[in-house]
Amino acid sequence: MKSTDKHAASQVATVTQKSFTQGMTALILTSALSVLAFSSSVQATVQNAQLSQQHAPCVDNKWPKSRLLSLAGSQFEMTDADRNDMVMRLISCLADTDPELRDAVAFSGLSHWLRANDLTNETVKSLYTKLSGDVRKRKDDPNGVYLPFAILTLSEVARVDRVSPFFEPAERDALSKLAADTMAGIQDYRGFDETIGWRHQVAHSADLLLQLVLNPALSSDDIMELVTSIQHQLSPAGHFYVYGEPERLARPVLYAMLRDDIPDSFWHSQLARWSTPVHIEGWDKAFSSNAGLAERHNRRAFFSALLLGISGSKQPRLLALQPAIQAAMKKLP
Repeated sequence: MKSTDKHAASQVATVTQKSFTQGMTALILTSALSVLAFSSSVQATVQNAQLSQQHAPCVDNKWPKSRLLSLAGSQFEMTDADRNDMVMRLISCLADTDPELRDAVAFSGLSHWLRANDLTNETVKSLYTKLSGDVRKRKDDPNGVYLPFAILTLSEVARVDRVSPFFEPAERDALSKLAADTMAGIQDYRGFDETIGWRHQVAHSADLLLQLVLNPALSSDDIMELVTSIQHQLSPAGHFYVYGEPERLARPVLYAMLRDDIPDSFWHSQLARWSTPVHIEGWDKAFSSNAGLAERHNRRAFFSALLLGISGSKQPRLLALQPAIQAAMKKLP
């Protein structure tokens, strides 16, 4: 190659290298800006992804029981970032057999933050996704404590939407249907245990119904479906309610009775169903078996709770239904 050719080739190589370097610099700068723009989105969704993972440990070296109890003692005061990160740990604690961790820390903490509006909307939405998914799948632990407390915590999420609506209509409808299906499908009637504490799936499901019944965004059809689901749990076969379940079941019914968009005919039909035994041939058989005695016991407790809730009330809707409730209760021995 001639010297001139070598010189020209050298110039071309220099220019090419310079262009390549400039191009790479621009590409790196553009990529860096894209990463910076994308990172905030990633950071905002990391904790949402965490909520879909398997349960994190409730207690570990970083958060022993003593520190969790101290957190509860401080009214769950934390920085915003720490608080939203702590949600996953408290969900795990909902499955702990230690009632202090489950009740005093996990549920109390989540309830406190939800009612104080201390969690981001993204965290609340993710909490709803996690809990509703677990409740829909009937996900539970071997001791049967997680599911009832997932339902109870879900009622607190429903309360957030009732006070400051953030669900899309389809999400709210899905939650209402899930609540009705959950109530109708209960098969665990355990209440309080001296060691493990509360399970109380019936009462906690009633609390979920209550928050939904109180929500004016639900249609009358939604409310009637929720009320109808209670029929399945008024008197489980052979089981005597002794932990206040009838009173809890009566609460959403009483508030549903205040709705002026539900016809009286619906309530009369429900009262007829509620006063009809399903585990014995008729009320004349009530004292001949434990099944009959349990059904009488549970239904009388439910009607008594309804009438007690109406007594002293000045609500026209409740007062108008009071004679029908009294007549229905008189059908019971």
